[in-house]
Amino acid sequence: MRKATVLFLVALFVSAGMAISATKTYRMKVEGLKCEKCVGAVDKALKKLEGVTLKDSNLEKKEIVVAIDAEKVNLDTVKKTIAEAGYKVVEVKEAKAEKDSSR
Repeated sequence: MRKATVLFLVALFVSAGMAISATKTYRMKVEGLKCEKCVGAVDKALKKLEGVTLKDSNLEKKEIVVAIDAEKVNLDTVKKTIAEAGYKVVEVKEAKAEKDSSR
């Protein structure tokens, strides 16, 4: 009975245009972030990936916050893309959903 109820609710949300999101937000400490130009380079690299959005950056803490749609891209691909841009992700923490401060 419970399984049928869950399936019904999922079908209801999807049919109502309320798809269940697989997007997670991560706070990443990035070695080499020194200026806005660095953040811009990371943002430019991430824009090439479908399902990734740079939400925020903090140069003082050398951190970025990214939203990742797990149905389109995985965390390892994001880290590899940042590395290819010349920066190294040294720490990743899942962040709580925050207000959208995207650029």
